[in-house]
Amino acid sequence: MLEEMNEEKARKLFRNESGLEFLYIGESLREYHFPNGEELSIDNALFLNVSESGGHRVAAYNEHFETFTCYYIKPDKSWHIIWETMDDVPHFSK
Repeated sequence: MLEEMNEEKARKLFRNESGLEFLYIGESLREYHFPNGEELSIDNALFLNVSESGGHRVAAYNEHFETFTCYYIKPDKSWHIIWETMDDVPHFSK
């Protein structure tokens, strides 16, 4: 299914009400290697926003559920949070 997911289709499915600009990255795998030695692997990472403070917002397409799994990652602090939203709720909001 991801092979069929181009930027135009992905943007129609991605619900961003944060006011932030997300770059389409279309990565099948994105990995983080944290200073504390832990690692985070994200499959099907489609959108990325990097804040001035260094935080990464990533939206990854979940093919099984046909929705996005969302991440907020602080690579320099070795932590992250992950969430999924209900239907019709923004993936990222203010």
